[in-house]
Amino acid sequence: MRLENWWERTLLEKKPKFCALLQEDISCSFLVLGGGVAGLHAALSLVEAGKEIVLLEKSICGGSSSGRSSGFLTPDSELEVYQMLRRYGISGAKKVWSIPVQGVEIIRSTAEKYKISCDLEKQDSFFVGIRKQGEEAVRKEAKAHLDLGLPYTSYSQESIGQALGTSSYTAGLRTTDTFAINMMLYCYGLKQVLLKKGVRIFENSEVLSLDSTTAHTKKGKVTGKSIIVCIDKMKEKVSPLARKSYHAQTFLAMSTVLSDEQVHKLFPDGKCMVWDSQLIYSYFRLTKDNRLLVGGGSVLTTYDPWYFESSIIIEKVIRDLKKNFPFLEHLTFEYYWPGQIDITKDIMPIVDYDPEDKNKIFVLGNPGLPWAAFSGGYAAALALGKKDVWKNYLGMDRKFFIPDEVQFFLGKIPSFAINNVYSKYYQVDER
Repeated sequence: MRLENWWERTLLEKKPKFCALLQEDISCSFLVLGGGVAGLHAALSLVEAGKEIVLLEKSICGGSSSGRSSGFLTPDSELEVYQMLRRYGISGAKKVWSIPVQGVEIIRSTAEKYKISCDLEKQDSFFVGIRKQGEEAVRKEAKAHLDLGLPYTSYSQESIGQALGTSSYTAGLRTTDTFAINMMLYCYGLKQVLLKKGVRIFENSEVLSLDSTTAHTKKGKVTGKSIIVCIDKMKEKVSPLARKSYHAQTFLAMSTVLSDEQVHKLFPDGKCMVWDSQLIYSYFRLTKDNRLLVGGGSVLTTYDPWYFESSIIIEKVIRDLKKNFPFLEHLTFEYYWPGQIDITKDIMPIVDYDPEDKNKIFVLGNPGLPWAAFSGGYAAALALGKKDVWKNYLGMDRKFFIPDEVQFFLGKIPSFAINNVYSKYYQVDER
């Protein structure tokens, strides 16, 4: 396999036009830092409100976490519904679940409204259980869907073959109104929309430092009356609030095109986006042209501070997949790449004002594309003076199992690892 991000290849095939880097000192009303899904949607919300915006991006728009992602547009993310229900109760879980539901619709409707070519395709979501423990997780998920009034279809090990070409999984839960997408193409298309609406975008313009009103790059600076910070993997030299987010690393691989027969064997009842019940879970889906995208990770590399570029992890994920689907034994995977999704300690994003500077709003740790789209738009709403209605769930001052004071002594990686597991399996918030 070749170490290369497949999504970047699909972008280059379109002979894209990139934006110039910042080489002057300018000012604006609203400054957005970061050109991923959150930053682009913050800019879109602001420009649609008639505001003047400048956006700075370290590489190219969509070139970091967004453009390395699997392209699953589903409300499910790092927290399953039953975990939200335990943590927030029925009322709170309904509210929190509505965030990524809105995020899915924001991306879908934006792609449709602006006719963004991004391989958007309706695909159901499918959560599958591995062994007895996974069967119990799927059962809990089904009950949580029932408790919250969310539609679903459940499968036993005996019936799962109706939807997937295997009986290796012990249970399954399928939901609708979800989509697959090429997020690199989406970000590029949305960038073109913003440029046409008058947003000034500078790529290859990494923010090296940030004060109350001004972002400094290598060759210029931008002063804004209001600043929305959507930088992933933010460095502490930009803001000490970098301590509030870290990342989890996963690996993805892209195959050659499957035959029609292989596609039908894999998904006899229509394409689905599939992930399993393990803590470090594996996942797969088909692209619009029927390549198989496979992803997964390892406990040894999940919290690695750097991109781990060996293919050893993803090769094991592929081997395990082929054991479950023997008819794919000879399928060739051509490309693989690592990806890092930003997370907070409790796996919920932060969208809040800088506690020491209300001129700045931070968007940190989005655990999925829909969360990022919602968070960007919500940050824009705050910048426009709207009421902070989500502070109880997205506020920066919420309580964490490992508080910042303990993190200072324990270290960032163990603090996030411990807190992530606690939040996923044990946390119960005040109601």
